[in-house]
Amino acid sequence: LDRSRRQAEDRIRSERAMRTRALDDLSMEELTEKRDRAERRVADAAARANGAPLPADRAAAVQARDAADATREAARRADRAAREALVVADGAVRELEQGTAERTGTLGVLIGRRDDDHEALARARAETPDDALEHDAQVASAAAATARAAADDARAALAAADGESVGIRLTNAREALSRLREGRQDDATAAAQLLGEINSGAGEGRADVLAAAVEARDGAVEARDAAERQAAAVEMLYAVMARHRDDAQRAYVAPFREAVERFGRLVFGSGLRVDVDHATLQVRSRTCDGVTVPVESLSGGAREQLAVIGRLAAASLVATDAGDGAPVIIDDALGYSDVSRLEGLGAALAEAGRTSQVIVLTCMPDRYAGVGAATTVSL
Repeated sequence: LDRSRRQAEDRIRSERAMRTRALDDLSMEELTEKRDRAERRVADAAARANGAPLPADRAAAVQARDAADATREAARRADRAAREALVVADGAVRELEQGTAERTGTLGVLIGRRDDDHEALARARAETPDDALEHDAQVASAAAATARAAADDARAALAAADGESVGIRLTNAREALSRLREGRQDDATAAAQLLGEINSGAGEGRADVLAAAVEARDGAVEARDAAERQAAAVEMLYAVMARHRDDAQRAYVAPFREAVERFGRLVFGSGLRVDVDHATLQVRSRTCDGVTVPVESLSGGAREQLAVIGRLAAASLVATDAGDGAPVIIDDALGYSDVSRLEGLGAALAEAGRTSQVIVLTCMPDRYAGVGAATTVSL
């Protein structure tokens, strides 16, 4: 009995401890009130659900809450995006309205100009009918055709003329123009002096002096007019000669550029393009694989390689099948070129040597080991 009593007391203490832990320092009345509040919240939640079923447990409720938070955040982002889009749209609308107003004003100005042009056209047609204008246009076209034919004849005559003789005549005409201009200045000075003498001698009966001065003036005017005519002729001759010289230079710069690119591809690759000055036949820029670099910005080796290639190209243009073209003499060049470029330059020298004589003077024969068909002479 005593043992049963002790076991019962132990159970009582254990149950009391469990009750204390379960109550969490709450009394039975407080626990009952807390239960009632929870039941009322559940009832309120069920009433707010509008007939929708409540989550079965806490995990389902947390999941539903997270989904609702995600939906709310997405709605907020959509709202912000919509507000930003609205601001952008408002700005675009304002710009369109401003542009519309400006275009409306411009349209009004253009309409006014159109009306003025219509009125001017009507007045012009009233003064000169379209038939008369068409007749004038036909006459002008015929005159233009005649002028073009005369220009073609002049070009043909110029092409057939001796260039060296024309150049000598041009130089002589320039010197004559300079001398005539100096003479005209002297004549103007003399005329001014004579006019001063006439003014100082006015009223003294110096009729002879006046007649001489008038004669000198007329002679000076004639000399001036002749000098001006000669100057205009010389200027016209110079302009025509310069224009045809430029045309001729542009005509033969294309073969030279093609020859430079043909030899240059052996050194710089198949993507090489060069720009050549038609007046000096100097390479102005080099383009490799779409990248264009001015010659003055290239390295010393690249500039040296282009110089050698230009000489080979010039020699190839004047060479004939008999191999009697102009010789090319290279004195100890290519000191700044690397091994890969030297190999390509050797191929270029060998190719040029097929039609021209290429002489290379060097103290570094290994530098030209890439020249295939070469004859070596040691000194």
